[in-house]
Amino acid sequence: MAKSSLNIDEVQSLCAEPDPSTKDYISHHTMLLIKDPRKTLDFYSRILGMSKYGTDTDKSFKGYHNGQSDPRGFGHIAVRVPNIDDAVKRFELLGVEFAEKPKQGPAYIKDPDGYWIEICSGGNAVKILSEYGSQLS
Repeated sequence: MAKSSLNIDEVQSLCAEPDPSTKDYISHHTMLLIKDPRKTLDFYSRILGMSKYGTDTDKSFKGYHNGQSDPRGFGHIAVRVPNIDDAVKRFELLGVEFAEKPKQGPAYIKDPDGYWIEICSGGNAVKILSEYGSQLS
């Protein structure tokens, strides 16, 4: 049975630096309950180029919930990438399991807990947000 919580030093050691090819990937939305934070942190930082947010400065942070005790539930995530074909090739090279390869829409990959991650093609969202972000607030 996997440990259910991690300390901040272990979190730091498990998170990889984002791969340069993920610089234009943007988190679309997130809600996850996870089984093994060690596998999950590695997957989201190394495969999808994400970094942890807030836990290192949040004094009320008590650890990661593993999803195997209450509250339980379903979660999902969607990631927007500049070019879905390039992202699919990268995931294939990294041995990522596909739930569904793109036909005329998104791809779906699986994380270590079996969650489907929707990979959405949306052009360069980083550029769009930086150019127009101030107008949206």
